[in-house]
Amino acid sequence: MADKLANRWIGATAMWLAQGKIKKKYNIDDEREALATCINQWVSALGQKDFMGGAAPDLADLAVFGVLRAAQGFETSHQLLLQSEVGPWYKRMAAVVGER
Repeated sequence: MADKLANRWIGATAMWLAQGKIKKKYNIDDEREALATCINQWVSALGQKDFMGGAAPDLADLAVFGVLRAAQGFETSHQLLLQSEVGPWYKRMAAVVGER
């Protein structure tokens, strides 16, 4: 039990410290804007295909879906799904991957 709590606190602290370096490395000022830009690039690359892998999801689809699914329940995720064109793809992925 103590190990779990220690790992949780150490991990959270490490991620908090790392986020500043990551933002500086990739020249990110606004995280939401950066995520929206990346998602728009994803949708553009997707084109008319159902999935990046074509008829079925590939590893790229799963990676992007994992990022969006991890943010599920947060306002940023909700806004992103409503304000971008990624919503239909996300729904197709959710149907293939299933619920948690």
